[in-house]
Amino acid sequence: MNILRALLLASLAPCAYCQAPHCEKFKSGKFYYPQMPDLGYTVREDKRQQTFYSENNVVVTWKVKWTNVCNFDLLFDREENGDVIFDKGDRISVTITATDGECYAFKSIFYKGGDMAGREIPPGQMCRKTEEAK
Repeated sequence: MNILRALLLASLAPCAYCQAPHCEKFKSGKFYYPQMPDLGYTVREDKRQQTFYSENNVVVTWKVKWTNVCNFDLLFDREENGDVIFDKGDRISVTITATDGECYAFKSIFYKGGDMAGREIPPGQMCRKTEEAK
């Protein structure tokens, strides 16, 4: 019994030093994708997110619903200046998986209308946009 208890404690010990990502600081701000810096930028407020695409001047607006400190849903609201590729009812469920300074890594799932299964979007990273990071 002592061996089992020791193995259990040893397996849990590394998690004693695990830290949850510091997600609160990313609830609002101006962000960009470092892997695609010329794509445009995103402005997130607590309940709204707008992405401004540089190439074609399209603006996509999403309603933001935080489900907990590191998870939020983006609910399509409207698109301006382009061919609408999203529909009312479309949703992206986002999980912030790690933070590093002014950047965060995330994974997300896209749900088309009432589709309950969703499709995984490749993981990504967003960083807070500063004057130096153009």
